[in-house]
Amino acid sequence: MKVNDISLLIGGYAGQGVQTIANSFARLCTRAGLYAFVNFEYPSNIKGEHNYAQIMVSEKNIGSSTTQVDLLVALDIKTANEHISKIRPGGALIYDNKNLEVSHIDTGLKVNSIERDDIIVIDVPFSDIVIEMDGSKKMINSIGLGAVIGLLRLDFELLDGMLHQSLSKFEDKIIKQNLEGARYAYDKIKDEYSEQFGVSLEPLDAPDRMFLTGKQGFISSSTPSGSIEMPFSPAALAIASGAGFVAAGYSGDTMQLDDLIVEKIKHRCFSLINIMQVCVSFNPEKSYKWYKERVYKLENENCESTDRNKALNLALSIGNDRLPTGILYQHKQAAYEDSLPQIKKSPLVNHDIGNVNINSLMADFV
Repeated sequence: MKVNDISLLIGGYAGQGVQTIANSFARLCTRAGLYAFVNFEYPSNIKGEHNYAQIMVSEKNIGSSTTQVDLLVALDIKTANEHISKIRPGGALIYDNKNLEVSHIDTGLKVNSIERDDIIVIDVPFSDIVIEMDGSKKMINSIGLGAVIGLLRLDFELLDGMLHQSLSKFEDKIIKQNLEGARYAYDKIKDEYSEQFGVSLEPLDAPDRMFLTGKQGFISSSTPSGSIEMPFSPAALAIASGAGFVAAGYSGDTMQLDDLIVEKIKHRCFSLINIMQVCVSFNPEKSYKWYKERVYKLENENCESTDRNKALNLALSIGNDRLPTGILYQHKQAAYEDSLPQIKKSPLVNHDIGNVNINSLMADFV
């Protein structure tokens, strides 16, 4: 039995929520005190084309992915057909045998016969659960997560807390549907398959750590070999560095962004606005629709912008689940130039230097 060491691959067509499930699972593992590394593969950014993500989880820091995987979660036919060979002997496949989806691009594609007898094939009726709960297809994300953590024997309370947080902007009915769907899949898979599966995850008593959702390893025209930089939060860095005004804005809401820029100009000390914007060339998966589903205004939630610790937590929460916009932190403090008597009354450019004699200074260098 392997403990706290797993490689998981999730695949589907663009628009099914592969990124959401992958990041949610990685974030959940991080909250359990484990390290998580996500590698996204984007062969095409056209809606309906094949996308997949590989998540590595371990007790030790991880910097790369593996060739084989312990678990494959197939949301569509193409994923099942193309990636089943990557499952190591003793691994498992999770899919909806009855209603496995197919992209409009792959119309007519059929599921290949599963001829491997060295893996566990787990049928999770995603579509039937959604219908039974009278929910939307987006519930499949929560159901899939429930199935995965049930198989790995993680405590459901971890998923319960994360779903409550990530779905907090939705009405209670939607939250309840997602929780019930996830719980159903969790109980079913844990009871029927977890003892057969040779991998489990156990929470560790470890310091809190961030799950950074930047794209280290992301391949684009400007980084053909993959980005090597570790991502970070500009807003969190500014708050931690002592900035007196830090805000987050979204280019799709220009009226709010105008107000934030005005407030930034009024603040005399160092300030920063972290502006999120759609880039259809280099990051097309994060579309206007993607942002619209996640952006929310802090002013509508009565957030206190003078609490530095709360502001830092807000800045660190900027990820794939919810995107806060508005003033994260503001604090009145003396401006840097106020501490310099030479420029306190006016900038140097306005000073009269006609009577300044620098001959004695020049003598030291000539």
